[in-house]
Amino acid sequence: MDLFSISLLSLMGAMSPGPDFAIVTRFAVTGCRKSALFASSGIGIAVLIHLTYCCFGISLLQENTAIFKGIQILGSGYLFYLGIKLLLTSSKKSSQDDLKKNAFRSGFFTNMLNPKACLFFLSVFSQIPAKNLSSSFMFFATMIIVTVTLLWFCFLSVLITYNAFIPYFTKFQGVLTKVMGAVLITLSISSLIF
Repeated sequence: MDLFSISLLSLMGAMSPGPDFAIVTRFAVTGCRKSALFASSGIGIAVLIHLTYCCFGISLLQENTAIFKGIQILGSGYLFYLGIKLLLTSSKKSSQDDLKKNAFRSGFFTNMLNPKACLFFLSVFSQIPAKNLSSSFMFFATMIIVTVTLLWFCFLSVLITYNAFIPYFTKFQGVLTKVMGAVLITLSISSLIF
């Protein structure tokens, strides 16, 4: 597997609907572009941490099912909590300062506590032939994955908060917030079942 294939895989992984997509969309719809970009940055930092321990060969999660299950339960609980918060949110627009404070943290923990993100990166790295696993190759692969992920979520943040779409999102903000809450709750439950 070469760096181009890794970049395509990471783009497909970032674009697939999941908790990261839901959390960025949530902040874009209920807040502003800056809030969505803060959430995207939190996801980017979490991805960097996942990749760092993957690069150092820590496959503890693959070998120790108890640790993996613990992270899975924590992650599911966090997504469930976020979903309930969204369902109970009133329709009025949230304070921009409150959203910016919570956006980075929410983006970070949503990705960090998602064991599927870790498994995705471990599976990508397991496809690389041993002869290519030099430190420079791993460094460039890590930087490509983080950059692609960050660019995708920043693009999504800008797209959703584009002036032409804002009137529609504002009109349906209450409904969209409840839908995002339901999506996060569904994802939290499905991650424990499957």
